[in-house]
Amino acid sequence: MASEVTTTYDEVPYDSQPVARTHPSHLGAIARLFGMDPKPAQRAQVLELGCASGHNLFGLAAAYPQSSFVGIDLSRVQIEQGKALLAQANLPNVRLEQMSILDVGQEFGTFDYIICHGIFSWVPEPVRRKILEICRSNLSPQGVAYISYNTYPGWRVRETIRQMMLYHAERHERPSDKCRAARAILTLVASATESLKTYGDLFRAELEQVRRMPDWYLFHDFLSEVNQPFYFSEFMQLADAAGLQYLCDSEVPKLLPQEFRPEAQRRIARLSSDRIRTEQYVDFLRNRMFRRTLLVHREVALPSQLGSGALEGLFMSGSLRALGTTPNGEVAFCSRGGGRIVVRDPLTARTLELLAARWPTGYQGRELLEVAAGTLGSDAVVDGAARQVTLSTLLRAYLAGLVELSLDPSPTAFAIGTTPRSTELARYLAANGKAVINLLNEPVELTPLERQLIALLDGTRSVSELLQLLQHSDASLAPSESIAFRSELDLTRQLERLAEHALLMA
Repeated sequence: MASEVTTTYDEVPYDSQPVARTHPSHLGAIARLFGMDPKPAQRAQVLELGCASGHNLFGLAAAYPQSSFVGIDLSRVQIEQGKALLAQANLPNVRLEQMSILDVGQEFGTFDYIICHGIFSWVPEPVRRKILEICRSNLSPQGVAYISYNTYPGWRVRETIRQMMLYHAERHERPSDKCRAARAILTLVASATESLKTYGDLFRAELEQVRRMPDWYLFHDFLSEVNQPFYFSEFMQLADAAGLQYLCDSEVPKLLPQEFRPEAQRRIARLSSDRIRTEQYVDFLRNRMFRRTLLVHREVALPSQLGSGALEGLFMSGSLRALGTTPNGEVAFCSRGGGRIVVRDPLTARTLELLAARWPTGYQGRELLEVAAGTLGSDAVVDGAARQVTLSTLLRAYLAGLVELSLDPSPTAFAIGTTPRSTELARYLAANGKAVINLLNEPVELTPLERQLIALLDGTRSVSELLQLLQHSDASLAPSESIAFRSELDLTRQLERLAEHALLMA
């Protein structure tokens, strides 16, 4: 099996990308909310199992040079691709190794965060068992393990599509031929089910998503030999047998059934006092097809529910916009993801306004409350009760996906500064036409203008010096793009956009 997997991933490399929800500072913040004492991302030991060419580690390593990152993968081609980039991007705190997950033992070391994204459902049972064993044996006492996997019931329809594609493509040997055959049967089925209603509508909606997937994703996700979804409760039985317990999901907003009516939410809560059973019921109702489960050691004492007290020590940020004040004094805010919250008390409204003005850097919770209180005027009452109301609302905003929490201060800049700087990794990726990774571990699409600009941001040039360089090197740009170089004001606006996308360092 090992040689076969090596061959397929060498022949069709998986497109390695950063995954923001695996960010150690994000995982650490969740652990802190549950009363744990996780290691800060800025001095952590991180292991990724099945790292492909390592792009999920590179942005983290650039943001946290005092931390160390280890990635292993079975594919020689992908590891060599990652090492080639490491040599150019100057990331000495990353180590990539070609090896099997089965060969990782206790002597491999102890890690504060273990990441296994997009692997668990696609490997045989012995490897799945070994992944959980590593999360037990190689995880520090207050460490957090992240494992993602396909889930039922959402994968039931996709499983039918997968079996149909496998059946139609089985006579082909080459991956490209298999993908072509799989797409052909999708086209046929989409046409054949046009007259069907309920089943046909559901089937075609899934078909359309699958048809848009690139070949590398289609081949490894749908045409691989192994693709085993799990019910969440089944996965947790496996984790429990390995000595691990459930912390939370990395996508915290998906835990709450907020889209259901209040009465339905109360009835769901009454179904079980056990978190795992309750979340399994919600998965049934949502038809959930993918999970990002966080595991910790069984011995860790976890509270039965979240409290807002830990927020003062965590770091908050939010890409928010105030929508205005209603006649009764309420202020509404929306996030870039479409979330919405309405607040009434002045202290809470001011904290959200401050977060909006300081994206993506934000504030530590304690500092945020102090700054907000200091701007309200002498007649405002900011006592312990008011602070608690604000903290509770901020926790609600976090659970709704409007506010982000981090264990560490953000390495991003919310203002461009006198000599703006991006990471050496971002400069290398921009200059070489590759996908750029920001300081939040997200991929960012850039225009040719923005690529040219980022490549110059080494922290040694002022805005005026950057303008002079760009005005003498914009011949390759389209006329509409070179307009941005006419004045320092125009260039400043471009730099502010880069800061907004978390591409400038503090």
